[in-house]
Amino acid sequence: MTRHPVNSIARVIRADNWFCWKIPPLLAVAYASFLLHGTDYRSALHELLFIFWCVASVASYGHIINDVYDIEADRAGGKPNAMERFRPWQRLSLCFLSVVSGFGALLCFTTNWTPAAVLMINYLLPTIYSIPPLRLKERGVAGVACDAFGAHAVPVLFVLLVVGFFQQASTLAEVGIGISAIVWSLFAGLRSIVVHQVDDLLSDGRSQVVTFAGTQTRESLRRLVLCCFLPVEAIGLGVFTLLLVPHSEVLGIAILAYAVLEVGKLCAGMKMPMFFNESESQERYLPLLNNLLRTLVAKRLAAPVMCHAVRLSDSRSTPPYVFWITNLPACILTPQDAS
Repeated sequence: MTRHPVNSIARVIRADNWFCWKIPPLLAVAYASFLLHGTDYRSALHELLFIFWCVASVASYGHIINDVYDIEADRAGGKPNAMERFRPWQRLSLCFLSVVSGFGALLCFTTNWTPAAVLMINYLLPTIYSIPPLRLKERGVAGVACDAFGAHAVPVLFVLLVVGFFQQASTLAEVGIGISAIVWSLFAGLRSIVVHQVDDLLSDGRSQVVTFAGTQTRESLRRLVLCCFLPVEAIGLGVFTLLLVPHSEVLGIAILAYAVLEVGKLCAGMKMPMFFNESESQERYLPLLNNLLRTLVAKRLAAPVMCHAVRLSDSRSTPPYVFWITNLPACILTPQDAS
């Protein structure tokens, strides 16, 4: 049976690893800026399309280059690798196209050197993460930090610069929103990559790849995530959302509904295996650490909300920011998966 071309491209760039889990938080940051600074609809849509194109290009490059240099390790570990079926010149071409795609869009959109510099850093980080001799992936804490910055924090900074967030910020609260978004994304990235490395321990062991998680005990990794990364991530997300609530009643209602749902799960004694095999132990459910309902949230909630928002934005009698207010709750409450 012939594969659909879109599905084939998605497999090559591993879109399932980043499209639903890393794009929504970035859009939430952009929406927050539009909501606070009164960006007109056409400019906002223009910036959103540009942000999405550049971020998708970087994400594609990051996964392609990582797969290219993981072919032997993945083969030894019994993991599928999207780049294995391509010839070396084809792999190089895919990397080149993903770089040209991002910088080409940047040159068409802006002449501001600051977003360009941040985009360059965003391309550099997955490069040094994957390619020998640096290959930070196998260099302990450096690999964890590199992935967290490259996959989460730097893209958020890029979005903030593209929408001119800090240039337009006129109050301390607005500056706090921008800073909290960076903190939230960084610690979400640290938490995600450690959990991802825990998930990969078995295959990494077979292929003799030693990541940060491979040098630590499960219990120490559990403490690091649950006692350090997750609390700071939750504080960052909490500050980000609470500072926005005065600007959006809908967002306040969404946060309240989310809180009620999460409390219900905790009271029901919901369990979630995370750091140990399910047969050995089950973690108690924790909000934000949950990736079990991500499909429901991202694919069943975000899509209809987006469609509803587009209908609203077409009405001349509807304020343009009903569009952003309607989308923001679905985006910021989408769990971020491991990178």
